[in-house]
Amino acid sequence: MLQSCLKDYSNISCTLVANDCGMTVSIVRSIGDSDIVGKAWDLLRLMSASKVPVLLAEMILKGTLQCVFIKTGYDGGLCSKIGIEMRQFYQVLLPRLECILKNAASRAGCKLLFKDETIIVLGKDPAVLNLFEMSARKWLEEHKDDKDDYESRKD
Repeated sequence: MLQSCLKDYSNISCTLVANDCGMTVSIVRSIGDSDIVGKAWDLLRLMSASKVPVLLAEMILKGTLQCVFIKTGYDGGLCSKIGIEMRQFYQVLLPRLECILKNAASRAGCKLLFKDETIIVLGKDPAVLNLFEMSARKWLEEHKDDKDDYESRKD
């Protein structure tokens, strides 16, 4: 799919290596659209996280659709930066955060994808997408000490 999306960009070539589950992307210095490399990188990250319809892939490469990757986990994600325990995040905070972000996404006309410790937001306005990331961080900071009902009844 990526190869077919990149066919319009003669200065970029892409070779998939099925045996190694890898990919080689080559570019020529004189790329007309200097943002295409970043767009292709976003598309690669998105494809590795979910099944992306070809139409969405083309929209990302053309710049009519943007995406933001919100790392929530413990490998440089929000939880490790804020200091949230893993059990608390997965059992208490993540389900509530997903619900909040889904409601916001439906109102903002955005699409959300959840993959492991990453939340992917797709939309047309980069400012709105950045608000999702800032809102997720702020919400987690404000609720990092929240306990589930079972924990609070034990005390």
